[in-house]
Amino acid sequence: MRAIPEYYYLLRELHLLLRPAHYLEIGVQYGESLCLAEPETQTIGIDPEPEIRHELTANTTVFPEKSDDFFAARKKEDVLGNGVIDLAFIDGMHLFESVLDDFIHVERWAGPHTIVLIHDTVPADALSVKRERQTRFWTGDVYKFVLCLKEFRPDLKIYNLNIGPSGLCFVGNLNPASTVLSDRRSEIVNRFMDIEYSTIAPNRDSLLCIRENSNEELSRFLAGILGRPTQEFQAQMQTLRHDVQKEFSGKLQAECEKSAETIRELQAALKKHRETIVRRDQALLQFNETKQALEKWRAECVRQKELLAALRDTVARRDASLEKLKLERETTVRKTEHLQQLLAEQKSVIDRRETEYRQQKELLAALRDTVSRRDASLEKLKLEREALVQKTECMHRLLEERNSVIDKRNAEIAAGKMEIEKCRTAVIWRDEALEKQKRRIEELSISLEKHRAAIDKRDAALVKHKAVIAKRDEALLRHQAAIAKRDGWLAQNRRIIDDKCVELRLLTEQLMQIRNSRSYRAGQCITYFPRKLRIVWRKFRNRQKKQIAL
Repeated sequence: MRAIPEYYYLLRELHLLLRPAHYLEIGVQYGESLCLAEPETQTIGIDPEPEIRHELTANTTVFPEKSDDFFAARKKEDVLGNGVIDLAFIDGMHLFESVLDDFIHVERWAGPHTIVLIHDTVPADALSVKRERQTRFWTGDVYKFVLCLKEFRPDLKIYNLNIGPSGLCFVGNLNPASTVLSDRRSEIVNRFMDIEYSTIAPNRDSLLCIRENSNEELSRFLAGILGRPTQEFQAQMQTLRHDVQKEFSGKLQAECEKSAETIRELQAALKKHRETIVRRDQALLQFNETKQALEKWRAECVRQKELLAALRDTVARRDASLEKLKLERETTVRKTEHLQQLLAEQKSVIDRRETEYRQQKELLAALRDTVSRRDASLEKLKLEREALVQKTECMHRLLEERNSVIDKRNAEIAAGKMEIEKCRTAVIWRDEALEKQKRRIEELSISLEKHRAAIDKRDAALVKHKAVIAKRDEALLRHQAAIAKRDGWLAQNRRIIDDKCVELRLLTEQLMQIRNSRSYRAGQCITYFPRKLRIVWRKFRNRQKKQIAL
């Protein structure tokens, strides 16, 4: 059972005191505050996802939509007729801009005596007023709306009541024709969005106009808004407060009885649930053992997959290098063809030069008379021929170098093909190894089952062995206790023996003194001291033999 919030009492008192013709509530949820309205009041609830768990009056209508969509799709006359909202309660989204929009909509449908209640206007700490919800108790930054009304709407009357759990702000003297908040909405949101609670925390009560829950001050505030006598209004509130407390005490008692029945049902269900949990724990242990074996097998499979992926990458790199070699070979072939064309052209030039040389020879044979004049030209022709011969030799060397490069490329291509074949055989070998690993895993799982059975047998033997060890420990403890007793007795005997040894030493010294003395009585000394020494020595030997026997 959940405790009834303090502001529910006040909300019920307002319904009984004001008897509003039209009541609007934004943020219904379970309908706990919506059901406090009187049966004759036309009640309107707005919530995008309502979960009504309480009985509502016949005049109550809940609209499952957002407040902005509700006011955008309807006119006041269609919902209220010629009336206005007499009492409104805003407890929707706990964000400053949402409360601002809801208040703008409500004020357009309000009258001169309308009272608007805004929840969560008294912040508790810096964590619960964050815009993003981080705690179970969350008020958001609704408190900024009080600062907004003080700065931009000084014509309104504000009474911020410090009532559990998070405050309730009364706003009166509304003006439906005012457009200050709607016209300057973006400016207001930008102005108050970045305000942190730490900046107002030292002067929280004065900045937020927080007042304690006083019946007299609240009565004067409400009487001023409604235009009624203060004393009469205060007396009515006092009488209604007792009635509301009696009403809620009856509800609490009924809820206590229901909660007791629910607790008994929950205890029975909890007992069944515990039995189910025990069974699930046993099944979970078996599942965890199976899961560990499966994870080992998966890890092995992942390792094999990684090896296979590495081999595939190697093959892909080999293919890429082979493609590059093919392209280089094609370019080399094109270059050799071009060189062959150049060589053919050079050969044709050489042929022409040779024909010219033959013609020169014929001319030389025919014109022997002009040999002296043609020697210079012949020398020039020889030089040209030598230059042509050198060029042809250079072309031959270039052609041979190109042929050697082509042979090297062909050898590299052949080597690349051999490596590809090796990689393919390696992949086939890895696949066979993977199949062997799978078969090995199956054999290991079978051996694991056998090993588990052997472990169970060993556990049983270990339990028996522990029992035997416990019995031996008990016997050992008894033996240690007996040894401790014997050690005590032995220490006592040792002390006695030491005393006797000291006594024997003293008697021996006395005997030596008597024997060395000239004035002793021969009969007494000879008979008394040796006899006493023999008795002491006999007792000492007997005790020493007993100790040795022990």
